[in-house]
Amino acid sequence: NRMSPNEDLLFVGFNQDHGCFACGTKFGFIVYNSYPLKVKQRRVVPGITCGCSKVEMLYRCNFLALTGNDNCSHLPSTKVGIWDCETRKFVADLSFSSEVRRVRLTKDMIIIGLDRMIKVFSFTRPPSQIKVLETGLNPNGLISLSPTYQNVKLVYPSRTSGSVCIVDLSKLD
Repeated sequence: NRMSPNEDLLFVGFNQDHGCFACGTKFGFIVYNSYPLKVKQRRVVPGITCGCSKVEMLYRCNFLALTGNDNCSHLPSTKVGIWDCETRKFVADLSFSSEVRRVRLTKDMIIIGLDRMIKVFSFTRPPSQIKVLETGLNPNGLISLSPTYQNVKLVYPSRTSGSVCIVDLSKLD
């Protein structure tokens, strides 16, 4: 169950119910079951040579949001790819003009944190932009979602220093 020395660790993050966690590595990702601790899935993603710098899980379903590292040609740090674990292929991708700082998923939305804004997309094929929210400078990608299926709340840094914004995602225009 251990990572091998050639699988440089780039990211670790839990799913919404903490039943699993994903590790972004130099060549792909590894998904672990939390209890009992065991590897659920290990993938080398074709074309990714710089690694997965962010891996966002949606509970235990087959979709992952992957962000690359640096200037990889296939999946750079300015792009989010939606990976289908069943088909082992990217089913959608979203590109941005600046580095993706954080990705969060709900059952029907993809939330992308950039330096000074959050972009909310529908979780459809293809994803369509629903809303853009302005933030304060957010180089660490501070974005949090309430761990519920209904009336999901999004919390992020406000444009006013020391404040946060709370948005009910079910009420977005």
